[in-house]
Amino acid sequence: MLNVTQKKVVVSVLLFFFLCNYSLAQPVSRVFFTTGAGVISADKAFKNILKPGIGFNSGLEITTNKNWFLQLTGDINTFRYDQQLIDDNSAYLFQKSNSPLLMLGLNAGKNFVFGPNAFASLYLGEGYLAIGEPRVTVERSVIKQEIYRHRSYFTRAGTRIAYTSPIKFLQVLYLDANWWKSGAKVQSHLLGGYSIFIGSRMGM
Repeated sequence: MLNVTQKKVVVSVLLFFFLCNYSLAQPVSRVFFTTGAGVISADKAFKNILKPGIGFNSGLEITTNKNWFLQLTGDINTFRYDQQLIDDNSAYLFQKSNSPLLMLGLNAGKNFVFGPNAFASLYLGEGYLAIGEPRVTVERSVIKQEIYRHRSYFTRAGTRIAYTSPIKFLQVLYLDANWWKSGAKVQSHLLGGYSIFIGSRMGM
């Protein structure tokens, strides 16, 4: 039997593939480049392990005539990291360090237009995630720092509010908020959290 989390992942994956297939069936209208910066935070289970950090996001977005879209995204994030569980191969806890997080994904969703200068978006996404845990070991009085990497899938759901700017260089300004969950385990917890970005979308 599937647990609640697994059921949510299955439903999200099915909806995501439906949105992708529907979007691909529509004629392409425009192609955009998106870029943003913001804050990333892990779930409550990580309150003593991963502190909120800075995130950067870039993407390539394809929209259709009926306002459906597909978006390839890349996120580079950094958490503040405090190790809580001692590993078998190290007798030390590594704290006050940084944990890098890379997310490569594909989002599918729809834009809802509100007048000539504003729109909102809903989307689902899937992708690849890699997070590093810093470790310190001592061998023959030599201190070594290593990064243990965890790789897995992730599922994402989000929304975006956008405004068409009078500044030609910025074109469209947006606020993006999304929740994500992965299969990667960090300090015995499944990694998940949310991200909030402020960014711009520019036509190509």
